[in-house]
Amino acid sequence: MTDASLPERFVYPSPTFGRIWDSVFGRLLLLKIGRPGEEEVRNYGEQLMVGDPLADAVADLATKMDGAELRQLISRALDQGIDSIDNPPAELKALFDQVDHVPAWVDQEQLVLASETVRRTGNLGGYVLRNFALMGGYQSSAINKPLVFTGALDASAANRIAETNSFWIDITREGGAARFEPGVKTAIRVRIMHAMLRVRIQQNPEWSNEKWGIPINQADMLATNLAFSSLFTDGSRLLGFHISKKEARAVLHLWRYVGYLLGISIDRMPTTERAARRLLYTLTIAQPGADKDSKHLAQALLQEPLQAAHPKRMWQRRIKFHIHKGLNRYFLDRHTTKALGIGFTPWVLFGPLTFSIMFVLECGRKLVPGGRQWAINIGGAIQETTRQQLLDGKGAQYRPVEKLRNE
Repeated sequence: MTDASLPERFVYPSPTFGRIWDSVFGRLLLLKIGRPGEEEVRNYGEQLMVGDPLADAVADLATKMDGAELRQLISRALDQGIDSIDNPPAELKALFDQVDHVPAWVDQEQLVLASETVRRTGNLGGYVLRNFALMGGYQSSAINKPLVFTGALDASAANRIAETNSFWIDITREGGAARFEPGVKTAIRVRIMHAMLRVRIQQNPEWSNEKWGIPINQADMLATNLAFSSLFTDGSRLLGFHISKKEARAVLHLWRYVGYLLGISIDRMPTTERAARRLLYTLTIAQPGADKDSKHLAQALLQEPLQAAHPKRMWQRRIKFHIHKGLNRYFLDRHTTKALGIGFTPWVLFGPLTFSIMFVLECGRKLVPGGRQWAINIGGAIQETTRQQLLDGKGAQYRPVEKLRNE
């Protein structure tokens, strides 16, 4: 398919992701959700050329005023609201008027149910995001191209994992989706950081919108959002968790609101599992495959356990390495693991073993009075302990990179 409104990265149908959807499982899923047509795929392909107008205006503002002053205004608006600032810049006011407004469609009961569902998955929920969603996403060279331009190939994978994990935990704590809670403030901060990077990356002489689309565009942000919602619930089920349709819809609802805070077009975000899976097909069927940068990122993620922990705990580091590699093989198809250089390991059996154990434990949870609340409390406590270990006692910074590749 050739279209002047679409970047070169748009390849329909994608040979790489086409193999995944043409598998037996993919074909059965498409029978249930209905295969999107070419025009539907093209419609989302056009979102590769769309950024985030409100946040992009704030990024442009950074070229017109003192950077330190703008950062101070942003911090105050984050902590106290835009109304605490006398005569704020119009661009900043427009952005914060949007994020300070909680849309009428936001259902607090669903937010609570979503946070409880995530918390009861404990560390295994984080393993799903890491080894299914994140590693699987590395197969698309185009989605990860902005990450490459930030110098991520040479940066610490451990730091990226720790900060992403911390944000995920903050936004899924009890009441974590409230406006002045850490998770929501981080979402807004990340949104502004994305806009700043969008400007800087496009100024890089090596970047080409015609090849890769706008950096951190609407389509790629949608795909990332689905990783935290749809792929999370499906991956948790593959590890034996009983995630009901009601719980899955609640998780989608939470990340729809987070997407709103991050500047994603709400009209395009799914509200049902069927719609989410259909959108996942639509967003992946035109993705290019992996390249050498994809493999580099995948290997950095795979090797992270061997580099992140205390040197006196080598045996723990090696066990985590084997568990993550085994789950990569369990969650991802053979074409993806081959493209990313993830070789076979007998630890792939960790996946079905975990499924068997968790399936039985989940049955017990449903039978024992108060079992659900116990699971939420224990899972949440485990996640918090892991967060502190990953951060090594330090707070997450979410700082933009100081220098891009070849700047």
